[in-house]
Amino acid sequence: MITSKATNGTGMLAVFCDLEPQWHREFREWLRDDMIPARMKIGFLASASYDRIRDAADEHGGTEPFVTVYETASIGDLYGAPYQALRANRDQRDKDFHARFINPARYTLSWVGPEVSRTDKAGFAPVVVFDRFDLPEVAVQEFNLWYVTKYLPLINAVPGIVRVRRYMAMEGSPRHVLMHEFDGQAPLGNPAWTEAHADLSEVLSPAARRTSGTYSRVLAAVRSGGDG
Repeated sequence: MITSKATNGTGMLAVFCDLEPQWHREFREWLRDDMIPARMKIGFLASASYDRIRDAADEHGGTEPFVTVYETASIGDLYGAPYQALRANRDQRDKDFHARFINPARYTLSWVGPEVSRTDKAGFAPVVVFDRFDLPEVAVQEFNLWYVTKYLPLINAVPGIVRVRRYMAMEGSPRHVLMHEFDGQAPLGNPAWTEAHADLSEVLSPAARRTSGTYSRVLAAVRSGGDG
């Protein structure tokens, strides 16, 4: 269903990064035991961490192998005292991991409607495709019209789609972020998805600094009672 109302929160924090192989296992343990619980405790709605699917047919290389995302009621929660206190008072393990990140890209994101949603439940889906891009100013209006009138209807017909959400970055670059969520990897091979995403690539041909990455979920948390 295409809806002009956000299914859940309208704020999102996304952190893309790489790490040396010796830190991969401890990275997941740190997220599971420290980072995600601390953010859920202060009221974040949902969180998930993903590994990039290496053999996915991404059209643009160079995307980071790990991404962790957090959903909040609004982007204001990412600038309020509880979250800023977490950032200001990092323990040593937290500081060490941030120092180990290779080419990190941190985004604070605000939802831009409409969206495609086939669920009212909180949380992030098992598989996601992120498209990040900048647009020349002269192309913004045309893209916005195409996205609302053409792309979302195409995406709405793709089997296995859970949500498609669009965000604009208050912090982070490129500034435009599309998050396509799927119920598994099988829909990635469906012709309806392949054609729709190819249309997106064609429309974004003038875009600067575009990346497209496909990721599989390895950790997830939803706030207790967070059904939407």
